Amino acid sequence: MHLDFANILNFVSTFTLIGALVFTALQVRQANQSQRDQAAITVLQTALSQNSALMLDMFATIPENTPAETINDFDEEPQRAILEFGLRLEVMGFMVYRKLVDLDTMSDLGLCRHGPRSSLI
Repeated sequence: MHLDFANILNFVSTFTLIGALVFTALQVRQANQSQRDQAAITVLQTALSQNSALMLDMFATIPENTPAETINDFDEEPQRAILEFGLRLEVMGFMVYRKLVDLDTMSDLGLCRHGPRSSLI
């Protein structure tokens, strides 16, 4: 093959295009990883909130197999806190459902029963 100016330009443009595609793929991969990391941080902030700690402490005082109607006997403030805690768990579950956070991450954080750890969910 004879390397004239046109062939050299074709080679350079092909090489540049391939380089741009590889660079774009790496950038997309990095952005996805960054999004997953940010979602994991959000889950941590949600799970480790003051409300969550209070709720887990309160749930520890409720005997096992107590009927759900027992919550109706609580004062208004504990009922509101339980609702807020449930909404936080719902948000974390939605994040897993939408694959913003994978189930293994939740398991690593100890927030679900996927795997060997016990958990909240």
